[in-house]
Amino acid sequence: MRRAKTLAWLTLSSALVAARPIAAEEAPLSGKQLYQQYCASCHGLDGRAGTRLAKLFERQPPDLTRIAVRRGGWFPEVLVKEIVDGRFAAHGDRQMPVWGEILSSDQVMLITEHLYRIQDDLKSAAP
Repeated sequence: MRRAKTLAWLTLSSALVAARPIAAEEAPLSGKQLYQQYCASCHGLDGRAGTRLAKLFERQPPDLTRIAVRRGGWFPEVLVKEIVDGRFAAHGDRQMPVWGEILSSDQVMLITEHLYRIQDDLKSAAP
C-alpha cells in the first residue's frame, strides 16, 4: 500500500507542477472548466470519484455529487469553498492540494458553484 500511495503522490505532484495560476489576460474559465482542470483527476469528470488516480489513495476522494444528500439536502457552500481553497479547512491528512495557493478566491467560488449545480442536476434527474 505504501508503494501505491507514493505513486499516487508522484502522479498528483506531476499534475500540480503543470497547474499554474491563470493570468488575468487569459479568457476566464467557467467553474466547470476549472473543476475539470484542477479537480477531475481525482474526483472524476462527473464528480463521482472512481478515477484510476483516486483508487491509489488510502482514503478515497468523496463523491462530490452527493454533498447535499449526505447533509439532508443542504449544500454547505461556505464549508465547501473552504475545503476547495484548502488554506482554512483541515480535512484529514490533506491528500487534496491547497488550491487557494494556486487559484483566486473568485475561481474557488466558481468551482464551488459548479459543485452546487451538480447537486441540483441530480435532484432534477431523480424519479
